[in-house]
Amino acid sequence: MKFGQLSVDDANWHVLARSLRLPEGTFSKGHVLKDCDLARPKQVELRHVTDARMNMDDVGEDQGGWMLGQSIAIEDIRLSKVTTGRVNVHSSVKGIFAIDKAAADGLMPSSRRLPSPA
Repeated sequence: MKFGQLSVDDANWHVLARSLRLPEGTFSKGHVLKDCDLARPKQVELRHVTDARMNMDDVGEDQGGWMLGQSIAIEDIRLSKVTTGRVNVHSSVKGIFAIDKAAADGLMPSSRRLPSPA
């Protein structure tokens, strides 16, 4: 995914990379700006927004959150609705949740893993 500054005048149908707080309310990150949205940033003289442009092999953050949730979904686990790339995992039974580190590491391709802290 690529992030960049974009003129508000050219932002129609672009995806916000971060939330945009305005006096009349907030556009959440991931919001697709439509022509009818663009007057609000202009009213406060905002000239640019940061947009997110997906590469051909990227998946959207909500789809990625859903895929991650599905990869750990088992009996007794309930997943929340995915929003802003996040999914909450809820248990229907009491107990302690533990996950094997190798299993967790296997959820992400090695090319995208962060290095272990020193």
